[in-house]
Order: sequence, then C-alpha cells, then structure tokens
Amino acid sequence: MNTFVRAALAFSTLVLAPSTQAATILIDVNDAHGYSAVDYSDENTTIETKLDPYSRIKGISYSVTLTSPTGLGGALIWFGSTSDAFVQFRPDRSNEEIGTAIYSGRIDLRAIDSDFWLEDDGILRLQFADNWADYYNTDRTTYHSDWKGWFNVDYESPSAVPEPATWLTMVLGFALAGAAMRRYRPASGNRLRLC
Repeated sequence: MNTFVRAALAFSTLVLAPSTQAATILIDVNDAHGYSAVDYSDENTTIETKLDPYSRIKGISYSVTLTSPTGLGGALIWFGSTSDAFVQFRPDRSNEEIGTAIYSGRIDLRAIDSDFWLEDDGILRLQFADNWADYYNTDRTTYHSDWKGWFNVDYESPSAVPEPATWLTMVLGFALAGAAMRRYRPASGNRLRLC
C-alpha cells in the first residue's frame, strides 16, 4: 500500500473516532433550602437537570448568597447523578458564624480529580443539605440554610451522531482511499498466479 493510501485511511479513522461537545448549563438555585443531612429529609431541596446521557461534568462556576441561622459552615450541596453524589460543594466549611455571606468563583473538577460522569438518564442532581441545622431539628421554620444565586456547570457531552461536516470529511477520505487503491497496480512480476 502506498503512502497516499495509508494517509487517507489514517485520516478516515481519525474522523470516525468518537467526538465530544463541550457545553455549559446555568442552574438557578434561588429559594433552595437545606434542613438536614443529605437524603435524611424530604424537605431538603433537590434540583434535577436533564443533560445528555453519560455527560462528563468538568467544572462549576458559581455566584451564591447563603443564609444560615446555625452557622454558614454547615450548609452544603452535593453534585451527582441520579443514584450517586460525587462532589460536595461547601463554600465555607469552618465558618461557625450565623448570618449571610456571598460566595463566587470557579472550580475545575478535572484539576482536583473530581470530574464525574452522569448515568444513561443524563440527570445532573443537586442535593441541598445542612449538617448543622440537622442538629437543631426541633424547629424546621428557623433552622435551615437558604440559597440564592446560580451555578454554571461545564460539561462534555458524547456526540452520538457526527455533524454534517464530519460525515462529508469521512466520505471524502474513503473516496480518496478508494481512488488511490484503484490506481495502484502491482508490477507484473508480483502478480499472484493460481494454478
């Protein structure tokens, strides 16, 4: 096989490789509340957002206002899939102050080896909780954390169907490889003879 045919086949193979598409989604968390530890109370707010199946969650940008009557450090959010929680967002873990604080920033989950994949349903789940409010669980009206603001989630979606430009490049690569193979003829001394 000559060099041109090899190059055309290699190019076609690269085009067929699965591709991914980077995207972001804005999640509004206004009026979200955490009353107790994760999964121990139906009162805790849960926000589910539909993405593509098997999407990879890569990063989180945020701008949130947190209010807590028991201590800002007890409030947290778990990011995960339908059945598992993978990343705990706790903006001020050691802050025992009561009151309101504003937090903003960006977390690159890949840099801290905490990126994760969603399941086949494509559901990204945010579970709000408050470990310290759980300790004061006698008065649900008073002891819970309140969240306002947004999260912008960076994710990578597996592309199941190639884009039209990808199809065109792939077909062109196969056509070039086929044309090169048709023109290639072995020398007369190298022909295979069947007796």
